[in-house]
Amino acid sequence: MSRLFRPASAAAWLLTGLLALLGAWPFETFAQTPSLALAQAWADSARANISRKQATDAQPYIDQSLAVFRAQDDLLDWLQLHRDIAKHYRDKEKNAEKALFWFQAAVQQRWRAPASEAEQNTWAGIQLGIGYTCLQLQGDFIRAREYYEAGRAMLQDTLRLENLYLAEVVLTPLGNIHARFRDYEKALYFLQQAKRICEQQQAWDKAALAANGIGMLYISKQEYPTATRWFRTGLALPQLSAGRRVMLTLNLGLSLLKEGDIDNALRLSTEARYLLEQQPEAFSNAERLDLGADLQDNLGNICEIRGEGLQAAGHFRACIALLTQKFGNPNRREIAQGYLELCELFATGKQPDSVLHYAQTALRCLLPQAGLAGNFAIPSRDLLYAEHTFFLIFEHKIDALVALAAQKPAAEPALLAHALETCDRLLETDAILRKEYSFDESKLYRQLHSRRHAETAQSAAWRLWQLNSQQKWLDRAFQYADQARERLLLESLQSQEYVSGGDAGALAQPLEQARQEIIRLREQVFESSLLPSGAPADTLQAQLYKAQLQFQFLLQTARPAAATGLPAPQFQPAAHLEQVLLPDQALIEYFVGETSVFIYLYGPAIRQGWRLPLPAGWVTTIQDLGRALTDDNLRFLEEDFALFGPNAGRLYDWLLAQPLALLPGTVKSLVLIPDGLLGTVPFEVLGPARASGSYRSFPYLLRRYAVSYAGSVQLLQEQTERARHTRRDLELFAGFAPDYAGRDTQGQAPSRTRAQLIREGRYFLPGAMQEVQEISALLQGKSFLGPAATVAEFHRQASKFRVLHLAMHAEVESRDPLFSKLLFQIPPPDHSAGTAADLSVNDLFQIHLPASLVVLSACNTGVGQLRLGEGILSLSRAFTQAGVPATIMSLWKAPDEATRTLMVAFYTHLKAGQRKDEALRLAKWQYLEQCAEDVSSPYYWAGFAGTGAVAPLFGR
Repeated sequence: MSRLFRPASAAAWLLTGLLALLGAWPFETFAQTPSLALAQAWADSARANISRKQATDAQPYIDQSLAVFRAQDDLLDWLQLHRDIAKHYRDKEKNAEKALFWFQAAVQQRWRAPASEAEQNTWAGIQLGIGYTCLQLQGDFIRAREYYEAGRAMLQDTLRLENLYLAEVVLTPLGNIHARFRDYEKALYFLQQAKRICEQQQAWDKAALAANGIGMLYISKQEYPTATRWFRTGLALPQLSAGRRVMLTLNLGLSLLKEGDIDNALRLSTEARYLLEQQPEAFSNAERLDLGADLQDNLGNICEIRGEGLQAAGHFRACIALLTQKFGNPNRREIAQGYLELCELFATGKQPDSVLHYAQTALRCLLPQAGLAGNFAIPSRDLLYAEHTFFLIFEHKIDALVALAAQKPAAEPALLAHALETCDRLLETDAILRKEYSFDESKLYRQLHSRRHAETAQSAAWRLWQLNSQQKWLDRAFQYADQARERLLLESLQSQEYVSGGDAGALAQPLEQARQEIIRLREQVFESSLLPSGAPADTLQAQLYKAQLQFQFLLQTARPAAATGLPAPQFQPAAHLEQVLLPDQALIEYFVGETSVFIYLYGPAIRQGWRLPLPAGWVTTIQDLGRALTDDNLRFLEEDFALFGPNAGRLYDWLLAQPLALLPGTVKSLVLIPDGLLGTVPFEVLGPARASGSYRSFPYLLRRYAVSYAGSVQLLQEQTERARHTRRDLELFAGFAPDYAGRDTQGQAPSRTRAQLIREGRYFLPGAMQEVQEISALLQGKSFLGPAATVAEFHRQASKFRVLHLAMHAEVESRDPLFSKLLFQIPPPDHSAGTAADLSVNDLFQIHLPASLVVLSACNTGVGQLRLGEGILSLSRAFTQAGVPATIMSLWKAPDEATRTLMVAFYTHLKAGQRKDEALRLAKWQYLEQCAEDVSSPYYWAGFAGTGAVAPLFGR
């Protein structure tokens, strides 16, 4: 047990008095090492002197007792004395430097690892003590998180995550810290665990604190109704202290204000003010300052929404003054956020000079030693650290600089250059924060929130290019566009290859086991979410988070760089494109922003770009084109072409007409990098608008160019490099085609898609088996047909072949795209390999494939959930993440017979030495030239698209 500042024993005081009378402390007179009992008495005397702020008198007791503890190998008492002295300086004297000195002395001078449970817990307490000191006294969230995580890792073994102490002292603060980093999934896991444990122990105030943390998490995510629900949940807990009630009341008011409920927000703020003023004895001084600052912040926001700018500014300044009084130091993150409230206020009032001033003031709070004189100074990148407030400051600075550039034409170039420099710091901050995250959801959040600034940066670079015609500005704009996409996929490819490639050493097996556990739990969470009651999913979700944390810990232990993501990319367009573009290729990349569409063209001796206002009817045009291509009713009524022609023409004029007009005749192939909804468009069917015509005569892009697709230039470079290093010891071709016979015909199916296809009479795919047989014969490959086309067989065979061809049904799971799947043959119930019949995106995300090409001859394999900036989460993307450098995917339901014809032709041209993009173009062209008029719609031949590396599989 801790003996923090307990009264020294009578024997110790008697000994102290006696020696004082003798006028000296004769430690040197002992002939042998003093006993532990005497050392503990000295330690108590040290604590007593420290508590009376008599550090000089305490030091001899400290030195001698520590020396005895070390000599006697009494690590527990040695650690406890360090901890108790440090806690005194932290809690009583608010002296962070002295507190950290004593905590760190324990860390640095410890002579062995803790052995007993008591030693382990005390050692964990020291780690937590450092974290608490860094958090509360220094506002250093990075170091705080590091030590809190270390303490949690130690305590969860001894306290097993169900202990109230662990919930209060570790899980809640750790959850709040992760929420401040915007690492929401991890934060939610810790806070929910803390709340559950505190409620079980009826520690209502502590449970309320966790509920408040969850509510604040959702406020920062701008999910205000959910935040409101959590604050109400906290207020409904019994026996709350006045401090907790005021805190939750204020935050509930803030959440309601964000929802637009000004009257209730004001009512709650008034209620909180009454409690603070009428019951001052119920609050500590720190609570009064903290809650008073929150009250002023709420009142400022209310006044701002009412249009009372002067009063709002007064409240925000009062908030800053209270926080400065609380911390005794203006250089705190919390105070910087107060200045950001003023930035918001003056941005609403269209006063960019004031916004710039307060943003710079906030920046100085975070970096007081950086010497950031003037409003334009920004820190060097080496001074940045994982702090979301930097991101918010740079946001305001960028917007203010762009606004000032529009107001001051003479200073426009200089102001835009400052804006771009600030954009770089914002994106570098974004990259630093991403490295801290364990879960893709948190990284995706960062991507979505930095995307607006990618558009702003492009606009600024674009304007500078217009002003002085320097090519570097166009390249810079292109750089921002390309860096804003496919970052998750790039990171996943790197870590996936590392683990699956056997580079993880002794941790390879634990990593693989952790991956399999994640797969299993994801499936259980998804299945549980389909049940009427979602309650079982909560426990499973917690288990999944724990498994993901364990996997990230193992990965970081094996190779830290693999677990922390990519560094801020230094993308140079010309250099990168030289490595991926062939002499007859040109690249067109699109970026669809909130107000503009950016188009970049790079090809032989060509570097050009366009910025277009987002066209009216943009979304409707894309959707109508999709309907024209896939709606069976329109095709039956022969109304499809009337919808197809105008929309294909509009998109061609918007997206292709200007770039193609500049291309020389030597360019025969296009690499297209779409964005957003454009990922659903088959560009090869676009063509100049015509008032009349037919599908056979339409001037498709296909007639002039081979087309392939990529996620980004950086991803294409990665895929091209992988294609160059495909293993040469692999067999050439393996095709899989189930016959869906036997049990399937009786409706005994594990998939709602299977059952529906059976009912509709569309389950059997005779063309698929014939397709695989013909291609296998053509390439002298292997066929896995009917009963042999199982998931188990795929897993056994997939790593042996260069080309994998999967001709089967696919199911797109709209509720969770991780569970979109390929429907293999259902094995017999007594099959030794089990009864799994589906291969999901979730499964594919956990494996590595050495193949150089996967052809997904199935329906909708390129369809899935659209993630802005990250593309479409589809089966095709899953194979890319599994390491395959090129895929052929489908954009809609593939007609069986037409697909067979196309695929056989594709492989015929591939075998003749054509590149993948040209082989697919020739197959489509051949179909269009030879088909009957009633099956000439692009629905039959244009649904397949090639992504990634286009290099030929056979020498020419």
